[in-house]
Formats: sequence, C-alpha cells, structure tokens
Amino acid sequence: MKILMTLMGLDIGGAETHVLELAKELRRQGHEVLLASGGGVYVPELEQYGIRHVTIPMNQRSVSLMLQSLGLLRQTIRREKPDLVHAHARIPAFLCGLLQKRMKFPFLTTAHGMFEVTPMLKRISNWGDRTVAVSQDLKTYLMKNYQVPADQIHVTINGINTDRFCPGDPAADLRTELGLGAGPVVMLVSRLDTPSSFSARCLMEAAPELLKTFPDAEVVIVGGGDQEEVLRRQAEDVNRRCGRAVVHMTGSRTDVDRLLSLATVFVGVSRAALEAMSEAKPVILAGNPDYDQGYQGIFTPEKLDAARESNFCCRGFGPVTQEALLRDLTAVLSMDDAGRQALGGFGRQLVLEEYSVARMTRDYLAAYDKLLHPPKVVRAVISGYYGYGNLGDDAILKAIAGQLGSLSQPVRLTVLSRQPEKTMAEYGLPAVGRFSPLGVLRALRKSDLLISGGGSLLQDKTSNRSLWYYLSVIRLAQHLKKPVFLYANGIGPILRQKNRRAVRKCIQRCDGVTLRDADSLAELTALGVTRTDVHVTADPAFTLDPADNGREILTKLGIPPEKKVLGVSVRRVRDMEGAPEQFALLCDRLSREKDLAVLFLAMQDQRDEEISREIMDRMTEPAWLLQTPADPGAMLGAIGCMEVLISMRLHTIIFAARQRIPAVGCVYDPKVSAFLKLFHMPSCGTPGDIQADRAFEVVANLLAERQARVQDLDQRVVPLEQAARETPALLEELLKQKHIIGRD
Repeated sequence: MKILMTLMGLDIGGAETHVLELAKELRRQGHEVLLASGGGVYVPELEQYGIRHVTIPMNQRSVSLMLQSLGLLRQTIRREKPDLVHAHARIPAFLCGLLQKRMKFPFLTTAHGMFEVTPMLKRISNWGDRTVAVSQDLKTYLMKNYQVPADQIHVTINGINTDRFCPGDPAADLRTELGLGAGPVVMLVSRLDTPSSFSARCLMEAAPELLKTFPDAEVVIVGGGDQEEVLRRQAEDVNRRCGRAVVHMTGSRTDVDRLLSLATVFVGVSRAALEAMSEAKPVILAGNPDYDQGYQGIFTPEKLDAARESNFCCRGFGPVTQEALLRDLTAVLSMDDAGRQALGGFGRQLVLEEYSVARMTRDYLAAYDKLLHPPKVVRAVISGYYGYGNLGDDAILKAIAGQLGSLSQPVRLTVLSRQPEKTMAEYGLPAVGRFSPLGVLRALRKSDLLISGGGSLLQDKTSNRSLWYYLSVIRLAQHLKKPVFLYANGIGPILRQKNRRAVRKCIQRCDGVTLRDADSLAELTALGVTRTDVHVTADPAFTLDPADNGREILTKLGIPPEKKVLGVSVRRVRDMEGAPEQFALLCDRLSREKDLAVLFLAMQDQRDEEISREIMDRMTEPAWLLQTPADPGAMLGAIGCMEVLISMRLHTIIFAARQRIPAVGCVYDPKVSAFLKLFHMPSCGTPGDIQADRAFEVVANLLAERQARVQDLDQRVVPLEQAARETPALLEELLKQKHIIGRD
C-alpha cells in the first residue's frame, strides 16, 4: 500500500513517536509511507529509513496557515495518489476531512488522547471512515462525546521498539554532556507545552526536599515546547536555592533511548512511561490535569489493569501533588538494587508481551484492510424499551449487540431510543428517537430487517399505548417489506380482546419468532397463534459477562470488606402502600440478626432510587445504595459478591441467577412469578401483602440452604445460558433464507 500520514509536527511527544515507529515498521514490511507535517526533530530519522516527508504547516491554528495547508494537502494527494490517508491530530483530520468530501479517498484517523469538547469543536472534528483509539477508555470517549459508532473504532496500543528501548549500561558520555554526577537520576520525558508541563513543574518543586534525603540526586527533564523557557527559569531558580545544578533541561532530543539508560527512576505517563518500562526502569505514573490525567504512583503489578485501561495516562485518578511524588520518589530511591530491578523487570516483560511495535502494526493493518475492503454489513433496526435508564432493558440491548457479533457478517444496529444521544454514548450504537415518525421511517427504509428486542414488549398490563407503539413499529416494517424477527421476547399478559386479536395477527405475520420462556409460548397458544416454528430460547441477558471489580464497587460505597451483603431491588408499583414500612422492618432485622450489609440496587435511575431511599429513611440500621451504573456488567459484578438478593425486578433476579446468587422474589407481575418458578426460588408475597416477619423466615430459610440452592441454581441456569446462545443462530438462518446474507 501507499499510505499518506498527516500530523501536526514531528517534535518530541508520545503521538509523534507512535507515528514514527508505525511508519518505520510499515516501511520495513514493504509499504510506501509518506508523512506530511509541520516538521521537527524526527524528520532526519524518517528520511534515514527511506520515508519521505512533506512540510505542511498543520501545527498552528492560524486561519491563513490552515488555508495554505489545505492547498498543499490537495496538491500532495493529487500528486501521490495514496491508497489511504491517515490523520493523527485534530487539525490534520479536519483538513483531510474537508478534502475527502470532494476527493473521495479512504480516510482513517487515530485518537491519541482526550481533548476539550465544545459544540464548535464537536462540529469540526472529523474521525474518518474508521478510527483507531490507543486505549479502551479513548474508545468510550469517542462514543460518548462524538457519537462514533463502536464498530467503527479499532483499539490498539502504543507499540514500543523493544530492540531500541532495551536495558543496557548507562551512556557515560551523556553523563559528562549533561553535567551529571554519580548520584541517582530522576528522569521525566514529555512535551513541555502549556497543557503537558504540570508534572515537570511538580517534579522541580519536589527537588529541594528530595535532596534532604538524597543529597546527590539529579533531575533530568527531556522535551521542548512553548513552556520550555519558563521551565528553564524555574530550573535555574531551583538550582540557585539548592546551591548546585540539580535540575537539568535537555530540550528536544531524538536519543531518548540513550537518555533513559541514565535513569534510576522515571516519572511520566503514556508512551514515554512504556519506553522507560521497556528499558526496565521503575516508573512513577504522574500525568497532567489539563489532559484529565492524574496520579497513580509507583507502577506495580497490582496496578496493571487500571493503568492499562487508560493507556498508562492515569485518567480517573486524583491529581499529582508534590507530597505524593516526593513520597514515591523516596520509596523507589530507598530500595536496594534488587527491589528496583524487580519493578523494572516486570515492566520490561509487560512491554515485550503486550506493547510491541509488531502488534501495533498488525492492529493498524487490520484497520486499513477494513477501510479498503469493508465487509457487507447487515443493517438492522432494533425496537425495545431503550433509552429509559432501565438497566434490565439496557442489558438486553448490550447482550443482543454482543450476540450479533457472532454472525458470519457484521450487523450494524440502529436503536429506537428515547434518548438517542445517551444510547449512542453508552453503547456506541447509532440511534434515532423512538417517537420521531420521520426518524423511524428513515431508519427502517435503510435497514435490512427489524429486530423486536427482548423484554416483555407485547403486553398491555403496563399500558395500552405501549403495546400499540411496538405493534405500530412492526406493522411499519412489514409495510416496507422488511423481515421482522422477535428476539427472545416475553409475551403477555394481554388482557383486552382487541389487543389479543392484534397481537395474534402480528405474530402470525412475523418472519421469525423466538421467546424467552415457556409461559410466553403458552400465552401465544392461548391467543390462537397457530404457527409451528416458534422457538423458546432464553433472555439475552444470560449471555452477559460481569465486571471483574464487583467487590471494589461495594468497597467504594463504604461497605466493610468483611461484611456479607444482602441486595435489595425494589420499584414503585400500584398497591404498595404499606410495602416501604415492611421492607424497612425486614431489612433492619436481616441486618441485625444475620449480620448482613443491606445494599439497595437502583435498576432504573431515579425511579428505583426514590423508593429505595424512602425505605432507607425508615430503617434504623445502616444501608447503602448502588446507583444505576452505565454498564450492566458492573451491576452483574456487584451482585456476584452478594450473599442473597430480595427483588421485585425481573432482571435483577436474572442477574442473580447468572451469578448463582439465591434470590427471593416480590411478585408485582406474572413474569417475575414465572422466572422464580423457573429458578426454583421462593417468593415473599406481593408488594401489596408483604409482611416483614413472614418474609424474614423465607430469607432465613434460603440462607440456611444457601449452598444447596447455589448448586441447584447452577443446574437450572446452565441450560438457559446455552439456550440464549441459540437465538442469534436462528436469526442468521432467517437472514440466509431471505438472501440478506449468503449461505456457505
């Protein structure tokens, strides 16, 4: 391939080094790479590897320079005729995006970090036909802030040249060049621009105190930028106060690998931190608040998962402080050689196994292949109770989206949602307003089929209007001659005769029908549905995986780690006037007599929070509330750490079953009763007749039999998990019958 990469400049920086190593590896594999940027210290190294560079001033926000850059880019693309254009920063991506509208070249971007989000910046940002994010949290950022579809985003890593950045003896000539003594060296490598120089300032401020414990220590700061001169003056002031040259500023350098050989300990984030790890240096992760980077401290194995999630940028952590930095520097410098070698060795092994340039390049080549040879995508509209902040229905959506990933061809879901932007942000799925007639019509016209999502959609117990909404969407799809597939639906109760006739007619005309339980099949039979190709599978939520930080979620709420936990999931329904008082008495007694921490679970935003807090206010024992998490997996993980659950909500019971946690139901709807029977779990009555003393005995008996109940649950749930995985296979068979996808 011939690849044109565009970026702002080629001076010292993580994104710049990322591009440098990617370009070199692509060139080594036989691809032709051309770079366009404002230039910088890495240009000679590129040209040494046979990679051409075109100087285009995309490193400034000047309107005149951007117009000049636009013209130069147009000329370059016309002359070079690249197979694809790959932009690595906002300005180059914006300019390439403008040109792509007319020139129609394949266009990909890489997101290297998080930036300020404003309405204007959102409008002008262009993320290309496909996007690469260098960490999972950047993918989430793109979905949330720019509504980039999840299936358009590839996640890669910051690949490190482990042959270049490898352990070795310190370069003696560099010590002399920099004027260093024989003492320990604290090194920081970073761009020294306004938003990225905070850690450098903090390190300099800590230097005088560090010298009180380590009088021969030195600080080396590598990098350049618009704050370099300001920082040099600060360094001079520190050196004057210390009575000797303690802080050494090198400016922009391309021999970072040689400089790192001098480091006793490294301070920084992201790619620079990985390069230090590759040289087996102990690392202190300290970032810059303007980039939403915090402080994670000494990098150790137990911090790996959290560090990996944000590409070693400490996003989501508290700010860097002089005190914390001084404490951790003192700890590392106080270690013996074996202690520091152990930290460094772990980092080196991690980079070798997970952060190689070869792996990064493979990820990019896969993205390039998808860009140049996009697979045929099945376009499906999915209708359900989405965008209402209901974690049960959101779990269904997430599970269905995940299951469709197993089909032989990609499926692009468009969700009919009450809050389209929120659905897009949380799940990376295109969405339109469910009550926008024009939006729904357009989505269905562009689609290959309609999926009527899981849950009890066809029922009139909640409301007559809800039933007719879902029937109308199905009828519109049928009118447009789009296949309709009911995806593990619950059916009923349907009380009104007119509604029963309408549902019977609708089901008879659907192209594929799968149900989540036998009671729904019995309801269809009672309606007079005569088709023989209805399949009973299981709720898609049985395929969801829990988050692995369930106990951490509970600990952050303040629940003592040694406490066993009782989960309580309640919702507001009619005819529950005395229920809050009875729930409060029940929870108090279970807390006292069974020594359980009582945790209320909000499965639907404020609705569940209000009734939960009403009960908590009536209690005399302490209780906690877990607000609705954005990801159903987090609730699954938390439930998996519980001893027992009391629930009015169906999907809380399903989550508990998935995690093999015994549950007691409080039945407000026949679907709850049906699933309790399925799991062989007891009920403590209905919201209208619940009595605390009687409910306490039910829960106490369940606790006494807990081990046997868990084993019984496992035997009952495994077949349901297997059945839930049959639904996408049935959908694929329908798509083949309709020639939407090809047969093998």
